[in-house]
Amino acid sequence: MEVVSLFYGEREELGIMEMKYNESLNLSTNNVITLKNNVKAVITENGDMKMLVFQYNDVRVVIMGKLDKDELIKVANSMIE
Repeated sequence: MEVVSLFYGEREELGIMEMKYNESLNLSTNNVITLKNNVKAVITENGDMKMLVFQYNDVRVVIMGKLDKDELIKVANSMIE
């Protein structure tokens, strides 16, 4: 599996990983949100660390960091056409 990982900030406060993924995202959780163009995403929190996962055009995207939920959603929406 090919994975592209990008990390931002001096302490890598924001990380983005993208990978080709043929299986659908598991949306059987209470943490499902809707992004731009009706793309579904799952957002989770563990302490001050948050993770948002969505799938768009057979690419699974994981955005994680110490940003607040609204900032993670902004980053995700900026990646969707």
